[in-house]
Amino acid sequence: LNLRDSHYDIALEPTHKFAGAYCNFGGLNNVSPEDIKHLAHELSELVHPGGKVVLVVMGKFCLFETLYYLLKGHFKRALRRLRGTQKGGVSARVAPKTNKQQVYFYSMSFLEETFNSTNAFVTIKKKAIGLTLPPSLWSRSSSKRMHPYLLVLLSWVDSLLSDIGCLGILETTF
Repeated sequence: LNLRDSHYDIALEPTHKFAGAYCNFGGLNNVSPEDIKHLAHELSELVHPGGKVVLVVMGKFCLFETLYYLLKGHFKRALRRLRGTQKGGVSARVAPKTNKQQVYFYSMSFLEETFNSTNAFVTIKKKAIGLTLPPSLWSRSSSKRMHPYLLVLLSWVDSLLSDIGCLGILETTF
């Protein structure tokens, strides 16, 4: 995704502003760090002062994913999120039977610093989600075999832990 060639060129219509922007579950993980910085500046022009921007991004570590791949003996894949940080990303398939593409795993601090550096955004709330829930790679198979009450329990624990800042290193998604 090359945001610099976006058809939403704010220079053409600077009077059109939005109440907010929302990006859910990993869309920004396919955007390079340079383009994240560009996006932050674009959004600072496109979102009304006081508007909200909500970003849901796959973090640098996922306990379940790491354990899953370690138990399968896929050590390189188990540590891919740590390798695929802001530097150069990792080449990965984001869905079965698709071509590989660059995926970047961002820290909360990188996104916070990048968006706050525009002087248009202030962090209101950070929240980790998916701390105790199996990632999507499990949900297609293993969670169907899990007892429904176990998933309810894990979801409840996840909601309790999601606001605890010191657990930021365990974020799967935030």
